[in-house]
Amino acid sequence: MKAVAIGGVPATGKSTLMKHILKKAKVEKKFTYGLLRGYVVKDTAFLGLYPSGDKFGGTDKLSMAVQKDYDKFVDELKYNIVFEGDRLFTAHNLLALQITHTARIIILENNAMTLAHRHIDREDTQSEKFLKGRTTKIKNIKENEFITYEPYELTTLDETEKLADDILEFLGLCASD
Repeated sequence: MKAVAIGGVPATGKSTLMKHILKKAKVEKKFTYGLLRGYVVKDTAFLGLYPSGDKFGGTDKLSMAVQKDYDKFVDELKYNIVFEGDRLFTAHNLLALQITHTARIIILENNAMTLAHRHIDREDTQSEKFLKGRTTKIKNIKENEFITYEPYELTTLDETEKLADDILEFLGLCASD
């Protein structure tokens, strides 16, 4: 089985990337597994919720108590797994996925000026304390010698589209499926 975990500090493009992946994969079927929610296409489960018209989505739309159901889902069901967002993007989960799946851990990055502009454009209300905590979390994951990750800086929609296509190809789902 394969897994793609997408992380990064807020405003790096995680949700935008996932929305492009979901659109290209033509997801239609939702699933519920305890507190875990998402979408399924063939043998791939896309974790998290992306309500139409909602700026922010992903695993952060799931319950704070989702970890137990996520663990059962990964252990008991044989799906490729794709997720983005802070809720499940933890060192513990990433290390486990590297053992149980052929995993791609993707960390999106951007410079401070781009992030500042994106926060303004998004009209988000995340506190400096929260943003600093997310920065520390991602820094710690990047510094973990047992986690192998791929860094990407997505500054254009073309770059986002290209990475979405690459992820779908890795999962065996072509954009036209």
